[in-house]
Amino acid sequence: MERISYWDGEEEFQGLFLTPGGACPPLVVLFHEYLGLEQHIKDKAMDLVGQGVAVFVADLYGRKNRPRNHQEAYPHYRYLKANPLVMEKRAQLAVAQAMGCGNFQTHGGIAVLGFSMGGWAALGVARSNPDIRLGISVYGYLNTLTRMDRVTCDLLILHGLKDKIVPRSDLAAFLDLAGALEGNCELVLYNRVGHGFCNPALEPDLALGNFYDHGYHEKAWRRIVDAVKQM
Repeated sequence: MERISYWDGEEEFQGLFLTPGGACPPLVVLFHEYLGLEQHIKDKAMDLVGQGVAVFVADLYGRKNRPRNHQEAYPHYRYLKANPLVMEKRAQLAVAQAMGCGNFQTHGGIAVLGFSMGGWAALGVARSNPDIRLGISVYGYLNTLTRMDRVTCDLLILHGLKDKIVPRSDLAAFLDLAGALEGNCELVLYNRVGHGFCNPALEPDLALGNFYDHGYHEKAWRRIVDAVKQM
């Protein structure tokens, strides 16, 4: 696991780059959730590497901003939510850095993968980067995606129907836009789970539909790994 610094002006970001043995593996750029570079994100990166996939874990908050709790994360999250172009720029910087890591080369294609806020980042950068072949959003925010006609890659959207943070109305609006896609869009709905079902460290909040589910986590993760391998 190599820590790699990259910059937006004077602001430093620090991603993690992991690569398996073998020549030219597929590459996944992985975007974190609201609380930042949590352990479950690093665990998912390690699992992908074990599957023969190179991974660049993006930093959306900056090296100096490592929240330890919700209170510390909230200002950084609110800033990005209010400034979607900043979010997209940071996501693009991470993809560019991942593609330029050392002598790394991929012939297996590039995928972007994100959870919650990171799903929003993944879909946003998929909309504007022609090098990406697959975009995966897991309970990601969908209400900011208004130009789906620019998406040329395939998409995989995983969503829980008990999710109140990304409600069904956002999902319906997204589906109305998805007809403009040039690539395929696979939507997988899980009726027993809500937001955050792939985050083992999540504190449950049933009022918001937030809770972890081990079984659906494993089921969703198998779909994600299969999609990346088939890219």
